Amino acid sequence: MKTQHIHLIHQEAIVGFTLLLLAAVGGGAWWAWQTTTPKSVNKTPIPSRVEKSPIAKVQPTVIPYPPQKPIAKVQPTVIPYPPQKPIAKVQPTVIPYPPQKPIAKVQPTFIPKPIATSTPKINQPLTQLQPQTYWLQATGEHIRLVPHEVAVKPEDSQEVALKAALDQLLTSSKTSDLTTTIPAGTRLLNLQVTETGIYVNLSREFTQGGGSTSMIGRVAQVLYTATSIEPEAKVYLSVEGQLLNEENPLGGEGIMLTEPLTRKQFTQDFAIQA
Repeated sequence: MKTQHIHLIHQEAIVGFTLLLLAAVGGGAWWAWQTTTPKSVNKTPIPSRVEKSPIAKVQPTVIPYPPQKPIAKVQPTVIPYPPQKPIAKVQPTVIPYPPQKPIAKVQPTFIPKPIATSTPKINQPLTQLQPQTYWLQATGEHIRLVPHEVAVKPEDSQEVALKAALDQLLTSSKTSDLTTTIPAGTRLLNLQVTETGIYVNLSREFTQGGGSTSMIGRVAQVLYTATSIEPEAKVYLSVEGQLLNEENPLGGEGIMLTEPLTRKQFTQDFAIQA
């Protein structure tokens, strides 16, 4: 009994497998035929549920522009210039020169030369410089300057005349009533007369010896002698080229002199009478 049951299972399995195989073969053949045969499909139009109404053609509305007025042609206005007056031709005015008078021929006038006469020549005096030397004279407690004229040539200049006067002052000796305080051996090194004044340069002996009275006296002698021709002149007194002034006093006691020296200023500063 059991054997029969197994046998039936085998038969059913075989039958099922056979059916499955046939189904597979049949399905493959059908698929092959579908792929190789063109399909003929009848497309049936599907009616639309909404019926379309015909579209009416709308004519475009033409909106006319406002009518254009014809543009009138404007003729240009011609503004005439004021009428030109004809320019009158002006004839040049000829100004006649004054009539020339004939030039008269002038005969040269001969001036006769004056005839030399035997009138004797008059010797006109020449302006001669008169330099002076000044010496000291004691009158009581005061010292007085006394002038003495020096003879020079008429053609001598002021500078030459003053050099001669100073040389005589430095080399002459004193007399019984006149004296000098200028040390012996003092020499005139240079003298120049310029527009600014008279420059006198003496040797170093001028500063030697004596007290303040002697120093004042010797300076007064040189000052008045140098200004004997021109009393208002200014004098610049130097010793060995060094100007005597407040910074460079004269002598050991230090007589300070004002630069430049003048007769007026010197008599105010010191007790000297001329």
